Amino acid sequence: MIQSLLAVALTGVSAFAVAVYPRSVLVFLLFQGSILFAYRARIPDWLRWRLLAAALLVLMLRSGTTTATTSRSRPRSGASSRWPSD
Repeated sequence: MIQSLLAVALTGVSAFAVAVYPRSVLVFLLFQGSILFAYRARIPDWLRWRLLAAALLVLMLRSGTTTATTSRSRPRSGASSRWPSD
């Protein structure tokens, strides 16, 4: 019972932290640790899989929209300004 509550609380708090700070490595490692704890905890299978699916699906979709490709990482289309044209 206590592991179930702890797994849900830890995953919820760390998922919220990743949604607020999507580029923080420490917060993401906390989230990964909470996923590992939820996977290894002695909780019912239905709760474990729903918790993992909700955390991964919802959070990955959320983080994909907030950390979209920027102009620094996107390949340029057309002529490059670094090389003179012939």
